[in-house]
Amino acid sequence: MVNVPLNDITEIEFTLFNSGQINLTETIYIHVSGISADWYELLPSHVDGLEINEEKPVILRIKITPELCGGDCKKFYLVNLEAKSAEISRVASFTIKIPSLPINETGSAEVEKKEGGSMIPDITGFTISIPSVSSPYLPLTIIVILLILIVNKKKTAPTSRKTFGKQGKRGHELRSFIVSSLHRIKKNL
Repeated sequence: MVNVPLNDITEIEFTLFNSGQINLTETIYIHVSGISADWYELLPSHVDGLEINEEKPVILRIKITPELCGGDCKKFYLVNLEAKSAEISRVASFTIKIPSLPINETGSAEVEKKEGGSMIPDITGFTISIPSVSSPYLPLTIIVILLILIVNKKKTAPTSRKTFGKQGKRGHELRSFIVSSLHRIKKNL
């Protein structure tokens, strides 16, 4: 996650790296999606090929203002970086966070400042932020569902006790079936 304060320029440096076993000779174009094209500048926007194990730095310079957001900036944005050529296509993602804007005594917003830059560690996959689910009724709902499952399981579970002897008509039929089966087996031996 990269903090991008409003009205400040944030530079994010990432590296294009050819980790494959062939030279990439075609021009590799870099595309950014997830944020408005007015918010960023990409330097360079394309790379003329990469040798095996060659790295080339790319800088994404982001500046977000309330005017560019239309006054309705979201707190988080998922940004996709795509490196694409005729030979290869790869997408990496990261999340940018716009820090909260505290209001000062005059009523204008103050931008939260952070020391140093932000590093993007190994941008190789999606970063997905899932909001936590909290409700006072959530534990109660889980308990009710578990009770229903337990009751239904007990109703549908077969009985493991077999009826033998004087357990009614069924027990007598089962016993006589077993005895007759044993007699047939004895005759066949």
